[in-house]
Amino acid sequence: MTLKVGIIGVAGWFYPQAYARILKSIVEVKLVSAAHLGASDDYIRITTPGYTKDSYAKEFGVELYEDPGEMIKKEKLAAVCICGEYRLKANYIEMAAENGVDIFVAKPPATTIEEMDRMLKAERKNNVKISVSDPGRFSSMFSEVHSRVEDGEIGKLISMRVLHQHGKLTINPDHWYLKEENGGPELSLGWYTASLLRWFINSEAIRVFAEYDNYATEGSPFMDNGKALVRFENGSIGSMDIYFSVEWPFKWMEVELMGTEGSIIATESHFERQYSIYEKEGITSSVWDPPAPLERETNEIKDWVKACTNKTEPKFSAAEAKRILKMCLAWRESARNNQPMLLRMG
Repeated sequence: MTLKVGIIGVAGWFYPQAYARILKSIVEVKLVSAAHLGASDDYIRITTPGYTKDSYAKEFGVELYEDPGEMIKKEKLAAVCICGEYRLKANYIEMAAENGVDIFVAKPPATTIEEMDRMLKAERKNNVKISVSDPGRFSSMFSEVHSRVEDGEIGKLISMRVLHQHGKLTINPDHWYLKEENGGPELSLGWYTASLLRWFINSEAIRVFAEYDNYATEGSPFMDNGKALVRFENGSIGSMDIYFSVEWPFKWMEVELMGTEGSIIATESHFERQYSIYEKEGITSSVWDPPAPLERETNEIKDWVKACTNKTEPKFSAAEAKRILKMCLAWRESARNNQPMLLRMG
């Protein structure tokens, strides 16, 4: 069975071209179309550097549309990938769900809990599957580390730290990312750290505290460094570090796991991957080759395609995405008010 897929939003930075490239490589998928949503070529050059509408269509062999609803109906699509402005995604998700197609949406899928609830309602009402991007969970190395923690190799997990750095924000001032209503790095980068904490600790966050500041990024309304703490319902403690001011080679993700019987430190970047397990018997290390281009994104898209084809649950659901967004929003609110925030995860 071939899954006919379209992309909604080509003015979306990295994801519109990355998802198109991945979908073209999957034999079970036929990428047939993309909706540019009325974006001009000048705006697409700003938001997805190197592309115009025509060059995007030519490179990926897709038919272009302005109206995504027309695209879904005319092409008889089974599924869509949604990219672009965070604050607008809920509108397109509702529309796509009402047309009966399954949905993959780049992170973050929304900027408010109200938007997330609209998405979840649309998913239930229309009996479609919505999966959300979360590259950290689909790293092959972090997946192996997660399995070892689940197997009890370091005993009960009691504390965890996640670091994520994303270079330095250098962006055209007309890019949609700089609009405060799109949430900025508090959502787009906090997504990585919140999700990995939730995945490994596997409990509900109940209290958070964060400190954010902008140290080195002129012209940005957002933080470029942040630190936060999380208390989970099962008693575990998590913390995160976000760096958006780095202009030198540095690890893109690091996970530190403290258990009752051992510890693990896992580091991933574009030039190295490795993890070490620290136990009473000694230290064992596993060194991995650098990740292949788009490895994490390819793994998550393949998981979504499998869920769409087999009518099963994707590994990262919209319901889980709501939990991650709640944590990110609570961190932001804590940093603004200089107060711990209580969470209700229902």
